[in-house]
Amino acid sequence: MQPVIAIEKISQIQQAQMLVEPSKKDTFSSELLQAGTLPHIFCYGDRRTLQHTCAHCGLKVATEFTYGKQMIGFGALARQDFNDNKAQLDIIGKLFGQYLYQEIDNNGLESYLYQSDPDSNKGALLNVAYYRCLHCQSQYLVLYQNQLKEERPPFEPDEILIEQILQVRFDEPALLKVLNRESVPSY
Repeated sequence: MQPVIAIEKISQIQQAQMLVEPSKKDTFSSELLQAGTLPHIFCYGDRRTLQHTCAHCGLKVATEFTYGKQMIGFGALARQDFNDNKAQLDIIGKLFGQYLYQEIDNNGLESYLYQSDPDSNKGALLNVAYYRCLHCQSQYLVLYQNQLKEERPPFEPDEILIEQILQVRFDEPALLKVLNRESVPSY
Protein backbone atom coordinates (compact mmCIF):
# COMPACT_ATOMS: atom_id res chain seq x y z
CA MET A 1 0.00 0.00 0.00
CA GLN A 2 1.33 3.42 -0.98
CA PRO A 3 1.73 6.08 1.70
CA VAL A 4 -0.79 8.90 1.84
CA ILE A 5 0.31 12.42 2.74
CA ALA A 6 -2.13 14.66 4.62
CA ILE A 7 -2.74 18.14 3.20
CA GLU A 8 -4.12 20.90 5.42
CA LYS A 9 -6.09 23.72 3.78
CA ILE A 10 -5.17 27.03 5.42
CA SER A 11 -6.94 29.61 3.26
CA GLN A 12 -8.32 30.27 -0.20
CA ILE A 13 -7.14 33.00 -2.54
CA GLN A 14 -10.02 35.08 -3.91
CA GLN A 15 -8.26 37.39 -6.41
CA ALA A 16 -5.53 36.60 -8.92
CA GLN A 17 -3.77 38.11 -11.88
CA MET A 18 -2.21 36.54 -14.95
CA LEU A 19 0.53 38.30 -16.91
CA VAL A 20 0.75 36.80 -20.41
CA GLU A 21 2.89 37.35 -23.46
CA PRO A 22 0.88 37.15 -26.69
CA SER A 23 0.87 34.07 -28.92
CA LYS A 24 0.36 34.22 -32.68
CA LYS A 25 -3.37 33.65 -32.38
CA ASP A 26 -3.99 36.32 -29.69
CA THR A 27 -5.69 39.60 -30.48
CA PHE A 28 -3.36 41.52 -28.15
CA SER A 29 0.19 42.32 -29.29
CA SER A 30 2.04 43.18 -26.07
CA GLU A 31 2.12 41.81 -22.52
CA LEU A 32 -1.35 41.68 -21.00
CA LEU A 33 -2.07 41.85 -17.26
CA GLN A 34 -5.47 40.36 -16.47
CA ALA A 35 -7.14 40.33 -13.07
CA GLY A 36 -10.21 38.63 -11.70
CA THR A 37 -12.08 37.02 -8.87
CA LEU A 38 -11.65 33.25 -8.90
CA PRO A 39 -12.81 31.20 -10.68
CA HIS A 40 -11.70 33.25 -13.68
CA ILE A 41 -10.81 32.63 -17.33
CA PHE A 42 -7.55 34.23 -18.48
CA CYS A 43 -5.97 34.41 -21.93
CA TYR A 44 -3.32 31.69 -22.15
CA GLY A 45 -0.72 33.41 -24.34
CA ASP A 46 2.79 32.05 -24.89
CA ARG A 47 4.20 32.60 -21.39
CA ARG A 48 2.15 33.05 -18.24
CA THR A 49 2.90 34.37 -14.79
CA LEU A 50 0.30 33.75 -12.10
CA GLN A 51 0.20 36.47 -9.43
CA HIS A 52 -1.65 37.01 -6.16
CA THR A 53 -1.07 38.31 -2.66
CA CYS A 54 0.41 35.76 -0.28
CA ALA A 55 -2.10 34.85 2.41
CA HIS A 56 0.72 34.47 4.94
CA CYS A 57 3.22 37.31 4.40
CA GLY A 58 1.10 39.73 2.35
CA LEU A 59 3.74 40.11 -0.38
CA LYS A 60 3.16 39.43 -4.07
CA VAL A 61 3.45 35.81 -5.19
CA ALA A 62 4.49 35.62 -8.84
CA THR A 63 5.10 32.19 -10.31
CA GLU A 64 5.75 31.26 -13.91
CA PHE A 65 2.97 28.97 -15.05
CA THR A 66 5.58 26.64 -16.55
CA TYR A 67 6.44 23.30 -14.98
CA GLY A 68 9.97 22.90 -13.76
CA LYS A 69 10.50 26.62 -13.27
CA GLN A 70 8.71 27.60 -10.05
CA MET A 71 5.82 25.16 -10.35
CA ILE A 72 5.28 21.40 -10.23
CA GLY A 73 2.46 19.87 -12.24
CA PHE A 74 0.66 17.13 -10.36
CA GLY A 75 -1.40 16.34 -13.48
CA ALA A 76 -5.09 15.79 -13.92
CA LEU A 77 -7.20 14.84 -10.93
CA ALA A 78 -7.20 11.28 -12.22
CA ARG A 79 -5.84 8.09 -10.76
CA GLN A 80 -3.18 7.52 -13.42
CA ASP A 81 -1.62 10.93 -12.71
CA PHE A 82 -1.41 10.03 -9.03
CA ASN A 83 0.51 6.77 -9.68
CA ASP A 84 -2.66 4.74 -9.08
CA ASN A 85 -2.72 6.13 -5.53
CA LYS A 86 -6.48 6.59 -5.14
CA ALA A 87 -6.18 7.63 -1.50
CA GLN A 88 -3.85 10.54 -2.38
CA LEU A 89 -6.10 11.47 -5.31
CA ASP A 90 -9.08 11.53 -2.93
CA ILE A 91 -7.31 13.89 -0.53
CA ILE A 92 -6.62 16.43 -3.27
CA GLY A 93 -9.98 16.00 -5.03
CA LYS A 94 -11.90 16.49 -1.80
CA LEU A 95 -9.66 19.41 -0.78
CA PHE A 96 -10.95 21.27 -3.86
CA GLY A 97 -14.53 20.00 -3.47
CA GLN A 98 -14.58 18.23 -6.83
CA TYR A 99 -16.83 15.32 -7.82
CA LEU A 100 -15.53 11.75 -7.95
CA TYR A 101 -16.32 9.84 -11.12
CA GLN A 102 -15.67 6.11 -11.22
CA GLU A 103 -15.81 4.04 -14.37
CA ILE A 104 -15.37 0.32 -14.91
CA ASP A 105 -14.72 -0.70 -18.51
CA ASN A 106 -15.65 -4.01 -20.21
CA ASN A 107 -12.37 -5.58 -19.01
CA GLY A 108 -13.08 -4.68 -15.38
CA LEU A 109 -10.44 -1.91 -15.32
CA GLU A 110 -11.40 0.79 -12.83
CA SER A 111 -10.75 4.47 -13.50
CA TYR A 112 -11.13 7.19 -10.90
CA LEU A 113 -11.10 10.91 -11.59
CA TYR A 114 -12.35 14.12 -10.07
CA GLN A 115 -14.12 16.60 -12.27
CA SER A 116 -15.95 19.91 -12.02
CA ASP A 117 -19.55 18.65 -12.30
CA PRO A 118 -21.38 15.66 -10.80
CA ASP A 119 -22.76 14.88 -14.30
CA SER A 120 -19.88 13.08 -16.04
CA ASN A 121 -21.07 14.36 -19.44
CA LYS A 122 -20.83 17.98 -18.30
CA GLY A 123 -17.85 17.83 -15.97
CA ALA A 124 -14.41 18.97 -17.03
CA LEU A 125 -11.28 17.18 -15.90
CA LEU A 126 -9.18 19.68 -13.99
CA ASN A 127 -5.42 19.81 -13.35
CA VAL A 128 -3.48 20.59 -10.19
CA ALA A 129 -0.11 22.29 -9.79
CA TYR A 130 2.00 23.24 -6.77
CA TYR A 131 4.18 26.28 -6.02
CA ARG A 132 5.50 28.28 -3.07
CA CYS A 133 5.69 31.94 -2.13
CA LEU A 134 9.29 32.92 -2.82
CA HIS A 135 9.31 35.25 0.22
CA CYS A 136 7.98 33.07 3.05
CA GLN A 137 7.79 29.61 1.38
CA SER A 138 4.02 29.28 1.98
CA GLN A 139 2.65 26.42 -0.08
CA TYR A 140 -0.08 26.74 -2.73
CA LEU A 141 -2.09 24.37 -4.89
CA VAL A 142 -3.86 25.72 -7.98
CA LEU A 143 -6.76 23.94 -9.69
CA TYR A 144 -7.07 24.85 -13.37
CA GLN A 145 -8.21 23.81 -16.82
CA ASN A 146 -6.51 24.62 -20.12
CA GLN A 147 -8.68 25.32 -23.13
CA LEU A 148 -6.13 25.03 -25.89
CA LYS A 149 -6.35 25.16 -29.68
CA GLU A 150 -7.34 21.51 -30.13
CA GLU A 151 -10.51 22.23 -28.15
CA ARG A 152 -11.24 25.69 -29.57
CA PRO A 153 -12.12 27.05 -33.01
CA PRO A 154 -9.18 28.25 -35.16
CA PHE A 155 -7.97 31.81 -34.61
CA GLU A 156 -9.50 32.13 -31.17
CA PRO A 157 -7.09 32.75 -28.30
CA ASP A 158 -6.31 29.85 -26.00
CA GLU A 159 -7.61 30.25 -22.46
CA ILE A 160 -6.92 28.96 -18.98
CA LEU A 161 -9.56 28.70 -16.26
CA ILE A 162 -8.08 29.19 -12.80
CA GLU A 163 -10.71 27.48 -10.68
CA GLN A 164 -9.17 27.76 -7.18
CA ILE A 165 -5.92 28.61 -5.43
CA LEU A 166 -5.49 27.21 -1.93
CA GLN A 167 -2.83 28.00 0.62
CA VAL A 168 -1.99 24.60 2.07
CA ARG A 169 0.47 22.88 4.39
CA PHE A 170 1.98 19.44 3.83
CA ASP A 171 5.24 17.55 3.95
CA GLU A 172 6.58 18.58 0.54
CA PRO A 173 9.41 16.01 0.17
CA ALA A 174 7.09 13.18 1.22
CA LEU A 175 4.28 14.15 -1.19
CA LEU A 176 6.65 14.74 -4.08
CA LYS A 177 8.17 11.31 -3.45
CA VAL A 178 4.72 9.67 -3.42
CA LEU A 179 3.84 11.40 -6.72
CA ASN A 180 7.31 10.86 -8.27
CA ARG A 181 7.86 14.59 -8.83
CA GLU A 182 10.99 16.69 -8.48
CA SER A 183 11.23 19.51 -5.94
CA VAL A 184 10.32 23.10 -6.81
CA PRO A 185 13.49 25.16 -7.27
CA SER A 186 14.04 27.86 -4.63
CA TYR A 187 14.88 31.28 -6.00
